[in-house]
Amino acid sequence: MSETLQTIEQSYVDFLEEFGSDPSFTILSKNCLSLLHEYAQLNGQILRFQVISQSGQSHQPNFAVAVLLNDRQFPAEFASTKREASLQAAYKAFYQLSLDAKHNQRFLVDDNCTLFDRIASTVLSAYRDLCVSVQLELIGCKVLAGFVQEKCEEQAFNIVSLATGNKCVGGSVLSSHGLVVHDSHAEQLARRGFLRYLYEQIECFNQNRESIFEKSDGGKLKLKSTIRIHFYTSFAPCGDSALFSSRDQIYEGSIRDEHEFYLTARVQGQLRSKIENGEGAIPTESKSSILYLDAIANGKHVRHMSCSDKIFRWNVLGIQGALLSHLIEPIYLHSITIGFPYHYGHLCRALCCRLQEYFHSNRLPDPYRLNHPRIGHTNLKWKEVTNQTTNSYDSLNWNIQDKTIELIEPSVGKRRPNNEVSRLCKKNFFELFKTIRPVDRKTYYQMKQSSTIYQQCKEKMFRGFELYYLTGWISKDPSLSMFL
Repeated sequence: MSETLQTIEQSYVDFLEEFGSDPSFTILSKNCLSLLHEYAQLNGQILRFQVISQSGQSHQPNFAVAVLLNDRQFPAEFASTKREASLQAAYKAFYQLSLDAKHNQRFLVDDNCTLFDRIASTVLSAYRDLCVSVQLELIGCKVLAGFVQEKCEEQAFNIVSLATGNKCVGGSVLSSHGLVVHDSHAEQLARRGFLRYLYEQIECFNQNRESIFEKSDGGKLKLKSTIRIHFYTSFAPCGDSALFSSRDQIYEGSIRDEHEFYLTARVQGQLRSKIENGEGAIPTESKSSILYLDAIANGKHVRHMSCSDKIFRWNVLGIQGALLSHLIEPIYLHSITIGFPYHYGHLCRALCCRLQEYFHSNRLPDPYRLNHPRIGHTNLKWKEVTNQTTNSYDSLNWNIQDKTIELIEPSVGKRRPNNEVSRLCKKNFFELFKTIRPVDRKTYYQMKQSSTIYQQCKEKMFRGFELYYLTGWISKDPSLSMFL
């Protein structure tokens, strides 16, 4: 490889490192020639490599090759062979396209912007920073979601995790060893990335390093009062959040402290499940149930609870889940920012207010509560990628702990390109848990069930939906979680 080409490659790596991206990007296993061809195809552009000049003796030629995308010509590069000159020109064009992606959209906000615009700007800018290379534009994602941490004393907002995606696995690939990510919707992957950050912060506290946690009166850790957690999603979460007509009035006002409860159709408020290998959600049965593996083997479709229902669950049980409830008190969202479609009253109902009356008369034990986060809309738009030729790499996740991009193929729930186990699978979270709190021959399922108060609150929530909306929560077969 020539010294010039090495210099260009190093410049590109330096460029990625400067903006905090994953400098390898080798996860796609493609070089710049392949990427440029795919970029041109997906964007309807004509890619050509033109020999500008040829000089030198026959035994020592010198070629100048330039990349042309439609009418745009990139600077020519020189080498002793056409292939090396083309490769150098491809790197130069790739570098310039990266710069374009970086600077085309910065999602800037002013001092008078709303909280929701500030949250959206943090997530969108972080995603664009990761997307400085055109290869991430090939993912074909439709939804972007992320968690943002606010340090109140410093008025600083920092991205913690983000993800894209809108698909789930089918029944044929479910794993009884916790090796498969079942739900690759952006909201759920972003949460799992946030959990990895929580484990790291617990370790920081245990090692007397700076942490977002402090000791609670009950002996567990709790989030410091100076830390707030915000959530953003570019699209109204699937399920009850999207059950309103375009004829409904769209509320785009400022921050509101009082929630509004809209219930204008009989189907609104019901629990809904995602359709296997498809988009959209359908109501569940009248009672909570367990989807057993033998039923799946006999042809029953896998049912994953909708993102609206899972976010509602965060607002009852906390974001941390059952396993971390052994170590920390519940963590609740301070705000939820929604892109489009948006309706304040319908989103309040879907995300937290559906069982407000029920929990008023059936109070949750401390420290659990029905959380009512601030809910708002942002006018900062994320341009979703909706190519008809979407490839299999359509679920991306990144978090501040790992600082690298991981791509998951949703149909198999594993990491690409070699079907490796994702860092977001149950098994890896159980390993993280055991590094902090060793368990003696207890399974993942047993440890979750032994979080007694958490499970009591969960069962109370299930009963509320059965009573008020005649729909039940669908749980996976416990055998899928009985690994050591």
